[in-house]
Amino acid sequence: MHIAEMHITPIAISDPPLLNAAGLHAPYALRIIVELVSDGRISGLSEIPGSQAVEAALINAREVLIGRDPCDLNRLMATLEERFGTNGADSRGLAPWDAAPRPYLQRRRRGLSRYGGQGYGLPSA
Repeated sequence: MHIAEMHITPIAISDPPLLNAAGLHAPYALRIIVELVSDGRISGLSEIPGSQAVEAALINAREVLIGRDPCDLNRLMATLEERFGTNGADSRGLAPWDAAPRPYLQRRRRGLSRYGGQGYGLPSA
């Protein structure tokens, strides 16, 4: 099983202007829906905080992911780190969600594992 497609869809959802860790925010929240589709037509969805920088980073990461086995997480993460570097303090934006693509994909390890497990007929919790 390999990742055949990666769809990146930015959305805005209503979000009351509450005070949170990033301060008072606008009445909407930007999110990005990431859909991975395998060569066996299995789909996996994920949602992450979004911005133009995050969307651009995910678009750049797409070529690393396409054709890869989603269960080969160590090699996948090593390739992303080699390509984009690690996520040190100097690579972050002003907001916590303005980060290099590696942390977003690293946080999705569990989702990638479930997605990959489905393709191999393995149970997932």
